[in-house]
Amino acid sequence: MTEPRKNPRKRRSLGPYLSAEMIARRSRILRTAIEILDEGGEEHLTIARLCDRAGVAARTLYRAFGDREGIIYAALAEHMGSLTTVLSHKPRGQDVDAVFREYDWIAEELFRGPEFARLIINFYFASKPREAVLQDLRSVPYQRIEKWLVNAQQRGELLPGIDLQRIAMYQTDTEYVLFHKWATGRVPDECMARELKVNFLMTALSVANDAFRPRIADRLEKLHKELSALRAELEVGPVK
Repeated sequence: MTEPRKNPRKRRSLGPYLSAEMIARRSRILRTAIEILDEGGEEHLTIARLCDRAGVAARTLYRAFGDREGIIYAALAEHMGSLTTVLSHKPRGQDVDAVFREYDWIAEELFRGPEFARLIINFYFASKPREAVLQDLRSVPYQRIEKWLVNAQQRGELLPGIDLQRIAMYQTDTEYVLFHKWATGRVPDECMARELKVNFLMTALSVANDAFRPRIADRLEKLHKELSALRAELEVGPVK
């Protein structure tokens, strides 16, 4: 005869970890981690420093994020999420001018937090990146070009049969290459916004149809002239 089944042990509630207090604490930890990373890069973030600045115990950090690397990944995701939130209130990708305005804003963000920006760029080009982290890092530039491509296609400005996702991913990768050149000093701050716009227009030129291509080419030519004059003024050569 089968013995009566014993009452299974109840699983411990996750309530405390999802409480408003815990959510607020996690947000404070990540904000503090971003501040520390922005001050001195990855090496500047230690568990001791983060605990002291955020006012939490080390066990709280390990329980919430696993390890120091987990904190950094979470901070990167938090930052990209905040950028997405800000940009969601802007007219993204409606036309070339909207894309240009976003690049002006992105350049200002780079200059406002250069150490954290370099950390993002280094993680993007890591030899063994986590796919989930890459997806977070790609989100902002990918959404920018994707929205423009969709709108341009609806306006009848693109070549037929274009793989929008492939073009968006290509543009995202080339944009990060440009970010890397800025991070390593090959693109001066004064040129960065224009270089981003040139990079975008070169992608746009490759997918524009015959009717739309001359308008892109005219803007590209104008930007090349502006960059040449600016680089001559700064006494720096072209981007390599």
